[in-house]
Amino acid sequence: MIKKIIKKHLSNMNVTRKDLDQLNAVLTVHIEAADYADQYDKELRHTRGKIEMPGFRKGMVPKGLVEKLYGTSIKAQVVNKLISDALYDYITNEKLDILGEPLANESDDQPKIDFEHDKDFDLLFDIALNPAIELNYDVEIPMYDIEVNDSMIDEEVARLCQNYGNYSTPEAAAEDDVVRGVVAEVVGENAIVNEHAVISVNHIKDEEQRKLFIGAKKDDVITFNPKKAMQDEAEIASFLGKSEEDIKDNDHDFTFTVTEISRYAAAEVGKDLFDKIYGPDVIADEAAFRARIAEDMKKQLAADEAYRFEIDAREAIMAQIKDVAMPEAFIRRLLKEKNEDMTDEKLDKEMPEILNMLRWQVVENIIADKHELRVTEEDVMVQAKDFIRMQLRNYGLANADDKLVEEFAQKSMERKEDRERFQTRAKDIKIFDALKQDVKLKPTPISLADFNKLFETKEQTQE
Repeated sequence: MIKKIIKKHLSNMNVTRKDLDQLNAVLTVHIEAADYADQYDKELRHTRGKIEMPGFRKGMVPKGLVEKLYGTSIKAQVVNKLISDALYDYITNEKLDILGEPLANESDDQPKIDFEHDKDFDLLFDIALNPAIELNYDVEIPMYDIEVNDSMIDEEVARLCQNYGNYSTPEAAAEDDVVRGVVAEVVGENAIVNEHAVISVNHIKDEEQRKLFIGAKKDDVITFNPKKAMQDEAEIASFLGKSEEDIKDNDHDFTFTVTEISRYAAAEVGKDLFDKIYGPDVIADEAAFRARIAEDMKKQLAADEAYRFEIDAREAIMAQIKDVAMPEAFIRRLLKEKNEDMTDEKLDKEMPEILNMLRWQVVENIIADKHELRVTEEDVMVQAKDFIRMQLRNYGLANADDKLVEEFAQKSMERKEDRERFQTRAKDIKIFDALKQDVKLKPTPISLADFNKLFETKEQTQE
């Protein structure tokens, strides 16, 4: 049922809109010869100036001949451009909130186009309109505040001490040491020899075999059985420098001549450790060290808190609009036209998720318009830098130089997929920060263990 007709005149050209329902409409673009005559002549002259043809100087081919050869294609090009501009101008001027882009109407009402003979043209385009949604912001959403306790700080201190420890070369091997040496098969032809064997004493499964290495010194020769010591064929093969097939039935004794003993000792809590992590004289004592750890942990947990808010806020809003009608037929057609591999079966499976994604996009637009949100280049760069800092922390560079972060961020921004990811994250942060101003926030202190259980519960529910 056609509810209304709206016309917009542009010279002799006009765009007519017919609303089929609240979510679908047809735009008819009417173009007359006068609308494209000047641009057609301009393009014809431009084409004529480039043509080189035997018997004529460049640019001097008769206009009639040029028009005969190229007129139809030039007209099609000019008219199609005019149609595209007319659609864009109409949608912009009428402030239509369309979904996707206009698609050529496929009904019997679509006129046949003959660019060679026709002077006036009528073309029909289908458009889909986003649904009109009114959000209810009178909802309460938990804003979790993860508590940083002494136990968490103790664990982080232990981790940092372990990460910033040092290797030494003790005189005799102990339980936690790594022993390097030359391993050689005692019996058999083509004896196996590996001059670069490495074994961790505490990885030796058999207690009797392990005792052979404890107390060993450089140049000592140990006779042992790798199969008894390790029991795992892949580990034995790596130790002997052979394939699993080569050592499959090997139960022989081997000698191990010790060439080096390595011991790793965790760093002690003190000035040397503080300076290594944070730079010279930044941390004065252990109390300041623990306070700085608590501060850093709180910053890192803030990202998890924000992520949880996003999940809960999205669920609360989506619960309001989960049944809002969407122009599904148009969406199906649009996706199939944009993706040759898209099938009806795949669409049937993915459509519920696609519709919810599009509903959420409508919500994002509502919030962005309400708060006049814009994502700037600076916003995107902030996300790039945060990502780089996180990556560097994972490699032990907790306080990377700003110039280094800037350099890596710039390089990352040059990659299209990275830039798009940073843009999306910057947009999401602005959307949910704005949403925090609209909904009711419920401050909720919580332990890290209980906070993690929130995600476990969600996963179990989904299963």
